[in-house]
Amino acid sequence: MKNQRTLIRKASQREKAQSIFDLALEHYREKHIYQALQTARYALRIARRNNDYIKAYIHGFIAAIKAELGQKELAAYYCRQALQSLFSYHPAYRSDKKYYQALLRHIEQG
Repeated sequence: MKNQRTLIRKASQREKAQSIFDLALEHYREKHIYQALQTARYALRIARRNNDYIKAYIHGFIAAIKAELGQKELAAYYCRQALQSLFSYHPAYRSDKKYYQALLRHIEQG
């Protein structure tokens, strides 16, 4: 019974992190960059608690925004965090890894 409650709580936290990340993406689409960053960081705190794969996507999102703002060192940091957050058994692992490696090269060269 305890394991079942833990799984339900984790699923609930995963859904919460995803919903908040979706809100961050919406803020970004509406050109509210700093609000998008703040919201993404909040989603990241929730995702870190559960070690969810979404951490990689949130790190990557923050990296892309930091690069857009000209904050290369922070962008590279978040991009490396995205790479470290990937799970090799995840179905999207290969494509995600290639994307974040390319983003990191772009950040370091730009």
